[in-house]
Amino acid sequence: MKRLVALLLAITMALCLLPASAEGMGNTPAADREPDISVDFSAQEELLYYTGGVVNRLLPRDDSSTLIQLAYTLTDTPYLLMGEEYVWDVFISGGTPPYDIDAVLAYQTLDMDPFQDAWYTYARIPVTDGSFTYTIERSGHYFWEIDICDSKNQILTFQTRIYETYTAADETNASTTVGKANSVVDALITDDMSDYTRALVLHDWLIHNANYDYTYTHYDAAGVLLYGTGVCDSYARAYLMLCTAAGLECMYVGGTAGDDPDPANWGNHGWNLVKLGGSWYHVDCTWDDPGTGGSERHDYFCVSDEVMAKDHRWNQPEDFFDNGSMLVPDAEGGEYEADDDESADYDFTFTTWEEYFEKFDAMVARGERREQTVGLYIGDLFCTDMYSMMGDYTGSKSQELANQGLITAAGRGYYGNYFYYNLTWNEPTSYIRIDETEAVLSVGETVTIIPASMVPVENTFTCASSNPDVATVSCAFDESAEAPFTVSIAAIAPGSSTITVTSASGASDSVTVTVLEPYQPDLALSLSTEDGLTLTWNSVPGVTQYKVMRICEGTTTTLLTTSACTASLTEEQLPANVSQTVYVLAERVVGGKTIVSYKSSTISYGAYSFTYAAVLPADALTIGDDAFLNNTSLLSVDVSDGVTSIGSRAFSGCSSLYVVRIPQSVISIGSGAFDGTALRYAEVTKGSFADTWLQNNYPDVYLIY
Repeated sequence: MKRLVALLLAITMALCLLPASAEGMGNTPAADREPDISVDFSAQEELLYYTGGVVNRLLPRDDSSTLIQLAYTLTDTPYLLMGEEYVWDVFISGGTPPYDIDAVLAYQTLDMDPFQDAWYTYARIPVTDGSFTYTIERSGHYFWEIDICDSKNQILTFQTRIYETYTAADETNASTTVGKANSVVDALITDDMSDYTRALVLHDWLIHNANYDYTYTHYDAAGVLLYGTGVCDSYARAYLMLCTAAGLECMYVGGTAGDDPDPANWGNHGWNLVKLGGSWYHVDCTWDDPGTGGSERHDYFCVSDEVMAKDHRWNQPEDFFDNGSMLVPDAEGGEYEADDDESADYDFTFTTWEEYFEKFDAMVARGERREQTVGLYIGDLFCTDMYSMMGDYTGSKSQELANQGLITAAGRGYYGNYFYYNLTWNEPTSYIRIDETEAVLSVGETVTIIPASMVPVENTFTCASSNPDVATVSCAFDESAEAPFTVSIAAIAPGSSTITVTSASGASDSVTVTVLEPYQPDLALSLSTEDGLTLTWNSVPGVTQYKVMRICEGTTTTLLTTSACTASLTEEQLPANVSQTVYVLAERVVGGKTIVSYKSSTISYGAYSFTYAAVLPADALTIGDDAFLNNTSLLSVDVSDGVTSIGSRAFSGCSSLYVVRIPQSVISIGSGAFDGTALRYAEVTKGSFADTWLQNNYPDVYLIY
């Protein structure tokens, strides 16, 4: 867990000054802003102005009407290419269906200011079945204004984000905003990444490569993508562009945020919602990077409405406070939600500034020389008042340490309820801190512990077990590793032991280990196909949750998590036309940590079935070199039983070939036999020559036995 990076000034978390509705086009590079001023608007409809949120809401007099709970649009493109047709989906819940929906396209030339100058209505399209398509032919700025009227005459009008047009050449030009976004996604995102990993990688890249713009110049995606600096809008627009380019559903959220007890005093702010595993989550890249330099914090990555509402506010159907904000989906949290305990990285809690420095002095007396000491304030004062009260004493303490020749520089700051004291020591003394206070294992299990923080001197740490007959311990230090110091504990016999890790300077921390009898419960599964797919298993004492897991084509996914001992699975979760195995993990989770985990037996379900378009002659004994070279019409091949060899490049260049059956009789396959094909599946006999050869030469091909 990376430590929180201190803010040297309290203003480091100053909120964006631009209204939350602003889409931001300031200082876009010239390559992105070639103006088109050749349009004659004399025949166009009324002028519009951009707010970026809800611009009209009218409720019927009928008090029994249901409020429209949310209304937004999504498209799978992060930008618009001229001449390409795009689809926009309109999402509405609440109100009283059916809805009458129109989409009004607003246009503005690239040389105009989107937030000051008027927009012109360019087209009006009726929306049917919740979506509409349109092709942009002219360069410029565009947004859609969506007019909704339900059957009780409730009216809601909102505006989408602003889109800029690009050419196909811009997509690969890293000097343009869209080209930069695409180059980042191409460099970081791989096909085998989960949606969660994609969202996390892009979040961390953005924070590491961007600094907050205290000149308040850059409001659009170009700011952080091309110049490495921007305000909250720039972070949010860039993250939206990156996520959309990576295939994720993402949207911009406008509202307010702050740490004042009265939300009326909060400042305008922008962040994102991203959809993972069917659920929406809040992501605030700006507040995860509260200063200059890269600091990949995750306090505001994948959090729920409940967590976000502590210091963020956005429009709710019953609390409609800002016409510049949207009605957005609920983020109820789920399996990807950030762990509050994980993000709360601090050294101690305190209620007065005297208590803060008493605990700080005690740490120094123990020989700890931390570059940053973090205290979590849990008192009753406003944090601004506490910060002010600590000011004079912090200066005195810094001067005292400097006079002793212990430090060369000092700084302080706070963020929310976290207070920081930063020091540059002349001769650091090693120390170590381990967050875990206890570990529970069964005989034969091992656990690896990574210290929450440490300062090594000569990279020397020692580990000891108070009862090595119960648990043994070893530690390793690798300065080049992401986690340079690790502690490995092995459970030997039932009982308890204290594991102590000591630094070269004598500072130490410990973990209590409890070792239980070896236990593997009878966790057998059964799968019924009557009335749907129903998986059942027996209960395991002490288990708090069960995870239903699926393995298909080498990939393991979690289908669902439940406290029950049965699960109803859909055809989508467990399709019958592929081969897969299912098992259950029975886990005991305490305080957000998995203490023990047991794996059930596995069940195989489904089977692949292929119809081969090409069946080789039954009397064929060999397939010669280049036999089907560059045959692009070949889709699938069934090699006849009795064939003993397949020549070099036999199917090379068959770009449509995706499945082949190779019998056990084949004992020779030439080099490059399937180069340049779309080969995805191969039916082989387990242990056969073809089985081994394909694993060695085409490891990405999925083998079916």
